[in-house]
Amino acid sequence: MSSSVAVREIRLALLGFGTIGRAVALAAPAYGVQCVSALVQHPERHAASAGLTLERDGSRILDADVDVIVEALGGVEPARTLVAAALERGIPVVTANKSLLAAHGPELRARAALAGVPLLYEAAVVAGVPFVGALTSRAGLRSVTRITGILNGTSHAITTAIERGESFAAALADAQARGYAEPDSSADVSGRDAAEKLAILLQLCGAPNTTAADIERTGIDALTAADFAAARGRGGVIKPMATATLGPNGWTANVGPAFVPSTHLFAGLSGVTNALELQPRVGPPITFVGPGAGPEITAQTILDDVIEAVR
Repeated sequence: MSSSVAVREIRLALLGFGTIGRAVALAAPAYGVQCVSALVQHPERHAASAGLTLERDGSRILDADVDVIVEALGGVEPARTLVAAALERGIPVVTANKSLLAAHGPELRARAALAGVPLLYEAAVVAGVPFVGALTSRAGLRSVTRITGILNGTSHAITTAIERGESFAAALADAQARGYAEPDSSADVSGRDAAEKLAILLQLCGAPNTTAADIERTGIDALTAADFAAARGRGGVIKPMATATLGPNGWTANVGPAFVPSTHLFAGLSGVTNALELQPRVGPPITFVGPGAGPEITAQTILDDVIEAVR
């Protein structure tokens, strides 16, 4: 005689229903996840969605009968206040909000630990390469002495196009048309997005008080095809790099266009691909490579975290 046990769908609430929030809601059923409510400023501007209640009031989201809250508001406030409140109520939280974590990551991780619930954010650094959970559980991460990476897929797509001979303006317009870049792409172009991601990594690598403001950054908007030609003449390429090195007086970190020798793995990467190389104190570097832009990739990683949060 055989028997079956019904598996209840995971119920989640969304804080925010923009590009990322909608992508999560669209992909959720394939993961056995039901989006039951979403916080929006203007419910009347959104088409009705079966089974999804749109709310203006964040407290109603927190009061809902859900297993996980996905924060997709972006920015620091009201995201910080709502995430902190959810954690204090014992509700697991998943986020891809690098601005929030760069500014308040240590505080929120402490709140999550005190409440005994997960705060997961694999999609906040390299959206298509889940690595945070694996590394934070290993002592090797605490011994990292150098971080090198291409952490912003949009700026990488733009610099790839400039290398092919396009102007910065044309490359940016193409990235926006493909959905890689937002209409306001200042965070990508200025290096702020990559600096926030690097700040999160540094927080996890023993510099818990690091914020994006501590990281020197240079934008990519002044690059021209001539710069890339000069780099080729030197036997390399230009990439939008994020770098941090641990020295006797602590970490030094910067974000901006940098020369990469053609012999380095990063030199052969293009488009929206992200890459991260962590050099531990002992042993060879650990390298991660994967897609780094697009709402679908981000939503997939968020939903992987949702599943992990309720295990």
